[in-house]
Amino acid sequence: MESVVIQGVELRLTPPDEMRWQWVGRQELKRQLLAAWAVLDEQDHALSPRLVGKPGVGKTTLASAAARALDIPLYVFQATMDTRPEDLLVTPVITDGQKLRYTASPLVSAMIKGGVCVLDEGNRMSERNGPRSRRCSIGGATSSPWSPASRSTRTATSASARR
Repeated sequence: MESVVIQGVELRLTPPDEMRWQWVGRQELKRQLLAAWAVLDEQDHALSPRLVGKPGVGKTTLASAAARALDIPLYVFQATMDTRPEDLLVTPVITDGQKLRYTASPLVSAMIKGGVCVLDEGNRMSERNGPRSRRCSIGGATSSPWSPASRSTRTATSASARR
């Protein structure tokens, strides 16, 4: 397993996911996703589109095909209702020798390696544990930036800043 040292701490990276599925859907969708990830200038940042649709329509396959077209690694983070915000970053693990080892999430690994991370089923994260727990208060009214999600979603984030 590949690792990097950041500020004196060894961080084990999650390996990229190997998905050899073929995208058989509309090529226009793939072109749109590739356009969202396009970086034309060093000052540009790739967009992080949210792919929304019913289960099984190919959201993860679309992201995989787009990443493969760009020849960049794909990392998939499978969210559940038990996923906590810290799970999106680094997980400390106690090894057999009673030492602490840190493992990067697929998101952090994609950021370090310059890949694409798919936050699969992000809508399953509970409001209490996930990013939806952030609230905004304006003029005494409190609201959440996240609407309740009744559909399956994928957030395909291109962590590659120079592709």
